[in-house]
Amino acid sequence: MLVNSNGVKPGLLRCILVDVNADEIKEVQCEDKLESFYKLLGCDFIDIQERKIGNFLYDVICDDEGLLKNGCKISAFDKNFEPMFVGNLLLVNYDEEGNTQSLSQEQIDDVKKYTITIIDKNGVRKCLKDVQYREY
Repeated sequence: MLVNSNGVKPGLLRCILVDVNADEIKEVQCEDKLESFYKLLGCDFIDIQERKIGNFLYDVICDDEGLLKNGCKISAFDKNFEPMFVGNLLLVNYDEEGNTQSLSQEQIDDVKKYTITIIDKNGVRKCLKDVQYREY
């Protein structure tokens, strides 16, 4: 099996998955294809939003219908602990032309610093904190 220096198989993206149903925030590899995003997120429609977490900007791929689902679960908060996203999220990198790219080890390590455990009406789970809009 071929892998690059980051341990990623050729043709796959290195990403962070926030899985609110499995209570996990973990590194995953996936194809840069719409069907792969649907499968990982467990949804039928996605949206891609740019957000700053820690020292980096990320493309956050999310369930576009997350708020419409019963028992929606918060997956990310802003710096004031206001909900930023609900449902499963996939964090990826992008280049200057907007093409989806793998995360670097530095980005993955940085995201881990912003992982928290919360307790709400849906139980105990992990999510992201201090997710911010990009400042221009």
